[in-house]
Amino acid sequence: MSHSEKAVLDYADGLKRFSNMEMLYHKHLKKFLTDTTYQQLVDAMQQQDYETAFRQAHTLKGVTGNLSLVGFYDKLIPFVEALRDEADLVQAKAILPELEEAYQAAICEIEELGF
Repeated sequence: MSHSEKAVLDYADGLKRFSNMEMLYHKHLKKFLTDTTYQQLVDAMQQQDYETAFRQAHTLKGVTGNLSLVGFYDKLIPFVEALRDEADLVQAKAILPELEEAYQAAICEIEELGF
């Protein structure tokens, strides 16, 4: 990731969203590592089940927003909108590789926190 891109995780904002309860925030970050929603989204896209993909992407948008995983959240916004009512499937498919990259970056950054 280049330095001009937004950080993957805004730790201070995330902590604030969890009322500065560090252990609770960490618990939810760790839970994200084993959450299957992203894989379900990928599987749904491969199966051309765009309704399920939209639901999973919308769920992830909420989760990543709450956890302040801003790099992934920012990629989910246009993806969700492209899938909404199957408005632009070509665009959604084009965003998918960026989404994968942002997801992997989020996973790496959480793992690097090492708690």
